[in-house]
Amino acid sequence: NDLKDEQVEIPELSTKSTRTEISNFQKKRLLAQMLATNPDILTLSIENNLQPKFDYFMNKIGFSKEELRYILLKRPQLLSLSLDRNIIPKVECFLEPRSKTCPKEGGLGMKIDEVRQWLAQYPQTLAVTFEGRLKPRVSDVVQLGLFWGDDVLPLNFLTRTERNWSQWKNDYLLQDAAIKSESQ
Repeated sequence: NDLKDEQVEIPELSTKSTRTEISNFQKKRLLAQMLATNPDILTLSIENNLQPKFDYFMNKIGFSKEELRYILLKRPQLLSLSLDRNIIPKVECFLEPRSKTCPKEGGLGMKIDEVRQWLAQYPQTLAVTFEGRLKPRVSDVVQLGLFWGDDVLPLNFLTRTERNWSQWKNDYLLQDAAIKSESQ
């Protein structure tokens, strides 16, 4: 068996307009790796499950085929997530305007291009729980007055552990308080 025990690296996402070519052997090996990581993929309906996700990612978010391939090779479990109950609400939360009066109600106020760029870099963002992780972190970010793309806010803020996120927030608040006291 020519696919036996050989790990194939996922080609990096090209930032140029050139496409990353993958040999047939690499394609077979990457598919085998995807299925080994997430065998549930085999039970998904192409028409009712996979195609609507591909359409959403390409037509609504604007991913190219190469970007979508890269994301799904990196995080094949995204194929198992519900489009209507999981993926769309998360993307809408990223796009929803920020609410200063009630941060728990608003979103990050991102543009679709920012969402696409972020998800291409951090596809694991879509795998976090909505109520348990995403909404509280978005609320924290809004309350702290931070924005996606700020040099201050770590782009992996959603995937950090609770302990790591709490430590980062405390450090940020201490640093922010020190800067404000120096400027007075």
